Amino acid sequence: MGDKDAFDDFLDGALATALDARGHVFVAVRGPATERAKGHIVEGLAKIPVANGAFLLFGWQRNLDHLEMAQLAKDWIPRIASQADYNALVDWLNLSLYSEGSVPALLRDDVLKLILMRDQYPEVSQQQWDWARLARSFVGTHAFELAKVILDGVDPGGAMIHEGDEDAGLLMDCARRAPAAVWADVASRLERGSWRIQMQLDEWLLGAIPSEVVSTWVGDDIHRARLVAPIAPVKGSSTPPVARYLLDKFGNDEKVSASLYGTYMGGFWMGPDSARLADQIAQLSGWRKSKDVPLGVRKWAADVIDHLEQRMALAREREAEEEP
Repeated sequence: MGDKDAFDDFLDGALATALDARGHVFVAVRGPATERAKGHIVEGLAKIPVANGAFLLFGWQRNLDHLEMAQLAKDWIPRIASQADYNALVDWLNLSLYSEGSVPALLRDDVLKLILMRDQYPEVSQQQWDWARLARSFVGTHAFELAKVILDGVDPGGAMIHEGDEDAGLLMDCARRAPAAVWADVASRLERGSWRIQMQLDEWLLGAIPSEVVSTWVGDDIHRARLVAPIAPVKGSSTPPVARYLLDKFGNDEKVSASLYGTYMGGFWMGPDSARLADQIAQLSGWRKSKDVPLGVRKWAADVIDHLEQRMALAREREAEEEP
């Protein structure tokens, strides 16, 4: 009798029946991956929580083909009952499919169902990267649904999102794929007064959406212009299109111009204040002198330059006093 047969007999024997389901799986995954062993494992997994089963199968999943993984997913997903279950399954599937590049056809329906369940289990924390990696396989076909899950996590969910994290990167990919639908969802939240969306989304998102989508939505509506201004891109050697539209149409509105100024002055930098201010003045001088730039843009640039020149004079005085 071979080692594999002996191990199978052991699993079928009295010692195996004395173990609870978790212990049965624990023992089975440490032996040869025979068909009888797989049967014992699947039987045991059906009797224990999803998080426990996924934990026990970490590493052993290399013995499963796509069909067997799909069968496990079909059993596990309806039995998710906690955040721990959800996170463990997301983690396990990402690890199992890591080398695939994208979610295989046999698993697409199940993985998509799992991905879209995040609104029920929003605290993905350390599994955010795993979730986003699985979700990227569906950007081409379900961009709006994925964006909605992320936005729901921010409001009403209360999650944090910032440029550079996995959620922000995926949201931008969704916005590039379905810009009109994603912007319509964002805009409706802004109009409902969602301060979380207003505070956490930034110019990085509008950078992924064609400017005509946003400007068409704004139209001649000053209220909408004021909603867009705080998240509109402003910086650049040439005037970013949304900022150009807002300043051309609503440049005389103090709230619009102040919001754009706040964005323009924001951000991080290193080095003397005077050097940064000089760079900003040089950029805006190009806007002010260009005959192709609307009058509203040139006027705003001139006003900001006056303010920056005053700040630069003070900065140079302060820096001179600080020199050894």
